[in-house]
Amino acid sequence: GRIMARWSAFSRRRCSRSFKADFDRDERRLFLSAPLTAGSLDRLVSRVDALASEFQGLQKADAALPRTQLKNTGLAIAMRAWELSSFTVLRREA
Repeated sequence: GRIMARWSAFSRRRCSRSFKADFDRDERRLFLSAPLTAGSLDRLVSRVDALASEFQGLQKADAALPRTQLKNTGLAIAMRAWELSSFTVLRREA
């Protein structure tokens, strides 16, 4: 309960600040939106899970290296059904 609420608030503030900041040439910030089939969504979920697993594996492998060789890195991935509200209004009127 309380721990998740605190984590959620921290996460929202941290993500908000991170995404508002400028990104360097070797950093990425992307937002993609498109209609996808259930099969495509399943494939994407599998790839997101694989990327998260790879990130964790790289962290474990790099943990043995000297701290001076490491760069703190955050990887934020989110995926959900989403539609711009102005499009939703148009869809309801049609």
